[in-house]
Amino acid sequence: MHGLGGLIGRELLKALTGQTSVGEITAPRPRSNVMSFVVHQTLAGCRCASAHNTDVVPGSETNIIDDQGRLRSVSYRDTH
Repeated sequence: MHGLGGLIGRELLKALTGQTSVGEITAPRPRSNVMSFVVHQTLAGCRCASAHNTDVVPGSETNIIDDQGRLRSVSYRDTH
């Protein structure tokens, strides 16, 4: 995406690797995520106002809290 004479959006696909082991998970596998940034141009250059990291769960569109309070990834395509 281009705007006002400069590149304002770029996509990069890369797996997140090298995550620290936790508990009985001794070798975490690579995972996919989306990083989004809100950047604005100032006289001093570009400044990042915010950044957000969201995991991508293959086959799911969102997360939901089940009746036992657990966070689960779900697909709305399976319910219609």
